Amino acid sequence: MITFTQAQLMVLQTGLGKDALTSPDAMYKVLSAALPDWSEYINKVGAFGLNLVLDELEKRLLAELQRNIEGRGDDEAQVAIAAGILELVREAERQMNEKKVPAQFSK
Repeated sequence: MITFTQAQLMVLQTGLGKDALTSPDAMYKVLSAALPDWSEYINKVGAFGLNLVLDELEKRLLAELQRNIEGRGDDEAQVAIAAGILELVREAERQMNEKKVPAQFSK
């Protein structure tokens, strides 16, 4: 299980910066894009339900890794979803860079 503190550390490591911890909207957007069926739950409970959301994300990532290891390739829909998620991450990074996050909190 991933705790909220671990999630905060991961957010800092990704370069989203300290503002993502006090105003986690960027993180919620990325999680909602990665888990669209959990979007309503993420918006409703926010950080209080983050442990469940991150557990589900971890489970799905591991399942996808297993699929790739077994040689079952990606289809176009999955590639499009992944591209959308990456774009949200890039947008969050751009927003944090515009806010001039202190060096100790950047990549």
